[in-house]
Amino acid sequence: MIQIMRPGKESGVRVLSGDKLDRDGRTGLALGPDGQIFFTSGANGQEEIWKMNEDGSARERLTDVGVKSTADDPSASPSGAFIAYTLWFEHDQANIWRIDADGRSPRRLTGGRQDSISAVSPDGRWIVFSSLRGDKSILMKAPADGGAATALTDYYSDKPAISPDGRWIACYYPAGRNQPLSLAIVPLAGGAPVQVFALPATAARGSQMAWTPDGRAVSFINQVSDAGNIWNQPVAGGSPEQVTHFAADRIFAFAWLKDGRLALSRGSEPVDAVLIKGFR
Repeated sequence: MIQIMRPGKESGVRVLSGDKLDRDGRTGLALGPDGQIFFTSGANGQEEIWKMNEDGSARERLTDVGVKSTADDPSASPSGAFIAYTLWFEHDQANIWRIDADGRSPRRLTGGRQDSISAVSPDGRWIVFSSLRGDKSILMKAPADGGAATALTDYYSDKPAISPDGRWIACYYPAGRNQPLSLAIVPLAGGAPVQVFALPATAARGSQMAWTPDGRAVSFINQVSDAGNIWNQPVAGGSPEQVTHFAADRIFAFAWLKDGRLALSRGSEPVDAVLIKGFR
């Protein structure tokens, strides 16, 4: 389910759609400048990109990908003119596409074997994304209006998030051989990390990250036992700080509103129980 809340006021969560077991926002959500929320949903039988207003009204499907494809990981341009997203095909083929905010003019932007997890630069000119090259994911950048993509890194780096000032990319990064993934800060122009921060062992490393609206920290999901919460890693250094204090359920995706509130996709994973009788 998709919710909006202010950190520190977990009891005041406002539910916009669904319940704990539905799939709204589980594979991504993003915010537009006019209060619109772009999110994934399987409500039409296939994972697609949808939008709704901040109060949950005017729900509308934007993509029509067909039965053999899925769309996820939406990221909105700061002007609200377009949405970038990952379109998955058969055989794990994936590319970055874009559509206008009203769902019109779909266009493919990348042509790699598996391009996913995109972020739009604050000026709306660039799309940064993860691209599988050989046996590792690297970061690449492509013009938002179409054109050749260029590599930003030659080392494992994944799930980019661009800072509000457009200068930096936060991403997952292995600090050393056989080491758990850390948080790295990389210049938007590419190159080696300028900062690397260790993440808690409980950090949900398969999930997205996001910069806080003031650009002073990078937020990530920390899953401790049965409770997922948002934590911030200050870019000035120091230990990560807990932001939300939920006692149960997972956080699948999140985004910061400019006023300091959070939009969250939260819920529980369905569990199937199977009874086997007469086994010897």
